[in-house]
Amino acid sequence: LYELDSLETLVLRNNEFSGILSGSVGSLTNLAFLTLEGNNFTGTIPESLYDLTSLTSLYIANNFFQGKIDSSIGNLIKLNHLGMNHNTLSGRMPTTIGMLTDLRFLDLANNTLNGTIPSDFYKLVALERIVLSRNALMGSLSARIGNLINLETIQVAYN
Repeated sequence: LYELDSLETLVLRNNEFSGILSGSVGSLTNLAFLTLEGNNFTGTIPESLYDLTSLTSLYIANNFFQGKIDSSIGNLIKLNHLGMNHNTLSGRMPTTIGMLTDLRFLDLANNTLNGTIPSDFYKLVALERIVLSRNALMGSLSARIGNLINLETIQVAYN
């Protein structure tokens, strides 16, 4: 699988795949759409995943990924959909998430993320939908939320 240099779409949704996601996923450099949601993957998100700079959609929801969202997520500047919900991701949202200026959909719900929403987050003016519910986020939404002129839905319940 990891030798398919031309692969642009990989959908492994709703299977019973388990174990640690191989760092070799980073060799799929032409990948634009990756969905691994609804499996039983464990461990941390491999750093090589953040090298897939052609990604426009990344869905790894409903697994058992743990650890922090690496600051290298800022490398994925073409992303417009990011779903990392329903895992056990922890720590603070990285400030580099503010580099994902094409992002329209962000779902980080049902993890154990903590701290405040980083100020760079409010640079994501393309965002239409934000779901951050059921984490351990603190503080209040900044008045800068008004910068997100395309925002249609925001869910931050149960933090």
